[in-house]
Amino acid sequence: MSKGLALLTAILVIACFVAAGVTISYENYGWMTVAIIAGFFIMGAGIFAKRKGQ
Repeated sequence: MSKGLALLTAILVIACFVAAGVTISYENYGWMTVAIIAGFFIMGAGIFAKRKGQ
């Protein structure tokens, strides 16, 4: 995995978890669930891509 793609993946995961925090503050739990699941999905895809590249 290139460093640029790894950085993009990390930024997207952080953005998803920040979005989950914002939605918690607005008490919008449906979107919180979507943001957390998206964060875990992107993190899993990044780990998969990193392992595949080694």
